[in-house]
Amino acid sequence: MNACIRIVVLLAWSHAAAAPAARQEPGSGPSAQETTKTSDAPETDDASARTGGLQAVLTTPRGEIRIQLLSDEAPVAVASFVNLAQRGFYDGLTFDRVVGKTAVEGGCPLGKGIGWPGYKFEDEFTDALRHDRPGRVSLLNAGPDSNGCRFTITMRSMPTMDERNTIFGQVRGGLEAVQRLEPGDAIESVRIVGDPAPLLTRFAERVETWNRALDARYSRLRPASNQPVPPPPSSSGPGPAAPKPG
Repeated sequence: MNACIRIVVLLAWSHAAAAPAARQEPGSGPSAQETTKTSDAPETDDASARTGGLQAVLTTPRGEIRIQLLSDEAPVAVASFVNLAQRGFYDGLTFDRVVGKTAVEGGCPLGKGIGWPGYKFEDEFTDALRHDRPGRVSLLNAGPDSNGCRFTITMRSMPTMDERNTIFGQVRGGLEAVQRLEPGDAIESVRIVGDPAPLLTRFAERVETWNRALDARYSRLRPASNQPVPPPPSSSGPGPAAPKPG
């Protein structure tokens, strides 16, 4: 009898060991949210982000918003934004419009979405930058090549803005602050992190023109104390003669 029991037990054990593992149904394991660390700073392939570059830190009542400025892809837009920020243009202005959970708009000196800094500049479009993720920072305009000071921050993909609004930044921290913004919330300050001197020097003549326009319209701005110096013109003529040996 004992031998029969041992045979039955052995047969049952061998059957269980040979049985294939139960197939896991799709969705029955840990979810992507459970296994993937989330961040409010979407990954980006933008060249300026990969190389460090300049950042802008916007202080708002909802928290700080850190923006990677894409000076490789949109150098004119970044130069203008940096110059405006350094002169205190944005300090005290507001986010005058919140488009649901889609985007926020700010930077208008009139608070109505129709103001400008007194100058305009061209669009900078590139296939490498699309409104394909939250946190894109783009210029608002009144048509082609009419960029100024107004900007928008997206909270989702916005393909209808491609080839219409120049992308010059990407939110790298504080997207949750963007999502909490309400109309009338102040841009308390904008601080530039990094050294903008090479970029501003590259566009020195344009920055000088921009500053003349700003000074003619806005008396509250900080002086352009760090006015970039244009690079000296290159000379194709011969250099100075070498001194004769004594």
